[in-house]
Amino acid sequence: SGGTIVRTEDGGTSWKALTAPDAAQLDFRDIDAVSTDTAYVLSIGSGAASRIYKTTDAGATWTLQFQNDDANAFFDAMAFADARTGYALSDSVAGRMVLFRTMDGRQWSRVDPTSLPAALAGEGAYAASGTNVAIQGNAIWFGTTASRVIRSTDKGRSWSAAATPLPTSTSAGIFSIAFHNREHGLVVGGDYKKEREAADNAALSTDGGATWTLVKGLGGFRSAVAFIPSLGTVAVAVGPSGSDYSSDG
Repeated sequence: SGGTIVRTEDGGTSWKALTAPDAAQLDFRDIDAVSTDTAYVLSIGSGAASRIYKTTDAGATWTLQFQNDDANAFFDAMAFADARTGYALSDSVAGRMVLFRTMDGRQWSRVDPTSLPAALAGEGAYAASGTNVAIQGNAIWFGTTASRVIRSTDKGRSWSAAATPLPTSTSAGIFSIAFHNREHGLVVGGDYKKEREAADNAALSTDGGATWTLVKGLGGFRSAVAFIPSLGTVAVAVGPSGSDYSSDG
């Protein structure tokens, strides 16, 4: 919070604080580096508080690239396929999920809402870790507060929804999604008001997100999951009560 971004150039020994323009009251929740010099950062909040800034000089300066103009939208997370192609997700508005896309790394436009499945009542996403959107090649997935995974296999032209066995409530659902490849993925979450409860808060897909199977073993509510690229199917899930790892996907 406070519109501040910090960076290190020496492996974490020292850090420098940077401030995006006109961002003192913003709450940054997601940052995506697409090269050593270029990165995007997302602030969350209702209406104009949801913004995306971009740097092309390793964080020395930041330029406002997108500012939400819908008072009912609330952006939660984003992800990038490459330096030019990215997606930013908002809570639903008027019964439709809100998804914006850039294809050139400069301009953002809304994905046709009629191409997305109709939103369930109050469906959105948790602005917790910036990891509830995942991309592998032409495939994009995002996890929702209704414990659904909404996916596209054709770069966002068409979309479908799949239910997962994670519980859902005003404080529970999917908080994070990660794919090792286009077929093998994980979702984690639970109830953030019950940090140490590990009931039904992870699920596995081996068919690209079409179906999901409950996985036991996490030690509590988890707000982020990631595969370790250099270690194959090794995955790590983290949350306020601790961390868990899986060596078999």
